[in-house]
Amino acid sequence: MSLLFYYKIAFITEILIAELMFSFKMERRKLFPLRAILSLIVCYSVAIFYPLAFYSGWYASLMFFAFFLCAYFALFSCFKVSLINAFYIAIASYTVQHLSYEFFSLISKLISSNLNLYSSVEIDFSNLSEETLFMLLIYLQIHIVIYVASYFIFGKRINKSEKIRINNFQLFILACSILVIDIVINAFVVYIDSEANFSYEIIISIYNIICCLFVLFFQFSAINAKKMEQEIKTTHSLLIQARRQYDLSRENIDAINMKVHNLKHQINEFARRKDIADQSIKEIENMISIYDAPIKTGNEALDIILTEKSLLCHNKHIKLTCMADGKCLSFINESDLYVLFGNALDNAIESVSKIDDEEKKIISMSVYLANSLISININNYYDGELEIDDNGIPKTTKTDKDNHGYGVKSIKMIAENYGGDFSIVLKDHIFNMNILLPVQK
Repeated sequence: MSLLFYYKIAFITEILIAELMFSFKMERRKLFPLRAILSLIVCYSVAIFYPLAFYSGWYASLMFFAFFLCAYFALFSCFKVSLINAFYIAIASYTVQHLSYEFFSLISKLISSNLNLYSSVEIDFSNLSEETLFMLLIYLQIHIVIYVASYFIFGKRINKSEKIRINNFQLFILACSILVIDIVINAFVVYIDSEANFSYEIIISIYNIICCLFVLFFQFSAINAKKMEQEIKTTHSLLIQARRQYDLSRENIDAINMKVHNLKHQINEFARRKDIADQSIKEIENMISIYDAPIKTGNEALDIILTEKSLLCHNKHIKLTCMADGKCLSFINESDLYVLFGNALDNAIESVSKIDDEEKKIISMSVYLANSLISININNYYDGELEIDDNGIPKTTKTDKDNHGYGVKSIKMIAENYGGDFSIVLKDHIFNMNILLPVQK
């Protein structure tokens, strides 16, 4: 058997491993084990029985393209992924495989090795030379290093429910074209007389490596762009929802104030006429006093938010303490204020509600102006463990991580939109959110 025959089997193995590296966290289709076994049988059957009728650049290119299609459909048949997303992963997998090969090819040329994986030379594995064994060991080590590095740099970005399709299809076609041209060029170069074209082969190998790296970085940069686009859309929707919620909260608070005002007059009338016992009147007055204690900070929007959240805290037996100079926040849009303070207090209330110790069910908030800077501080106790990601945002503890965590991101975005800084400090199970905003006029 020729060396190219064995390389066919190695190639399909490498591309399948690369596909698994990028897709193993994705949702699997029903009867996954059976699908996987059948896919392996088909892929290896095609690789083994594909005839080596010619040893030329065009024939090698078409042969490896056929193997790529087999691996592509194997991926699609085993995982719940669309055809375009499966193609995206297959291209990335092929790129990783080809990048590994190109590094090996470059090293082989630099050390003047005679090992050519596209060769028609018969090889006897029972009687290998020391040089061949050495080169095969280098081949294995290079592939391990490139694959591990590719996973940690690129593969970890793909989550279980990741939508990795590129919106700009023309750019995606460009990346695929570069990869195809790169592979075809390589297939032709390996059949050129190496002694007469040594410098040319070195340049082509470096060029191929650069092309592979470009394709990988382009593809996975698109994932980050897609994530950012989704986060912007989600945050924008939250802002629109906050505007509506703020208007509704203002109407509700106004309605409650009117009802409480009328009810106080009715109670006074009953007390004057002695229609209700004094003790009953006191109990009723204590009950409505909860709703008749409007918070006045000098900012109507902040007053509404704090009044709403203080009622919620009262119902959950949470103590909310607040020292706020709302006048210094007058330059902030009402809906932005609602998102900022609403999300911050909602997160604090949710966290404190999980604590059994009644003495720790406390939320403290302060807003004050100092030296042309507005300081906003909200702190509360929390149970369990919290982690801060690289962006300074706590990692959500909810199972549906893709649809949660936008509250704190919205707070950070609003702070930065007004030229401020946002930070979170976790210490001794106290969650401390700090926002510094420059005063704007």
